Amino acid sequence: IVKALEGGESVFFYDGPGLRYFRALEMVFFGDSNLGYLSLVLLLPFIVFALYRRFLPTRWALALVLLFIAVPVGAIFGTSFFHYVKWAARGFADSAACIFAFGGLLFLVGRQSDGPGRGFGVACGAGFLFFLAVFMRPNIAPFAGVMVGGAGLAALYRGEWLRLAGLCIGFLPV
Repeated sequence: IVKALEGGESVFFYDGPGLRYFRALEMVFFGDSNLGYLSLVLLLPFIVFALYRRFLPTRWALALVLLFIAVPVGAIFGTSFFHYVKWAARGFADSAACIFAFGGLLFLVGRQSDGPGRGFGVACGAGFLFFLAVFMRPNIAPFAGVMVGGAGLAALYRGEWLRLAGLCIGFLPV
């Protein structure tokens, strides 16, 4: 049991230290299948659409998401939906880490043009999603650190103490 909780492998040998725990939870809920990871990957276009719609008109956001899904233009750069699906199908943690990071970013910037909520819950959720991203794939840590640090400094400047506490507590497990 101790070796199972430890992971049994070095963090530096296996590409995603948190993926083994995610896959273990997936087996509890979905059995010996990939349906949990598939569900997570199928959530990606909706997260990307919400991020695009936050900053762009709805038609542009829809067009960009359709390009992201249907046309592998970003295949040259590794930024198309095709790559995320391929990496997830091969069992790599990159897709899960990016999906959690994009979800955390969506929580940080908010879905509406008036910005994110000033409360504890949304900020804690954003920090926790960034923690999950780093836990899945540690090379996401610079992105997560910059996003959480920037949001924390903005909350500190504005005097939004609950938001700052939520970010800190959500990101604390890192």
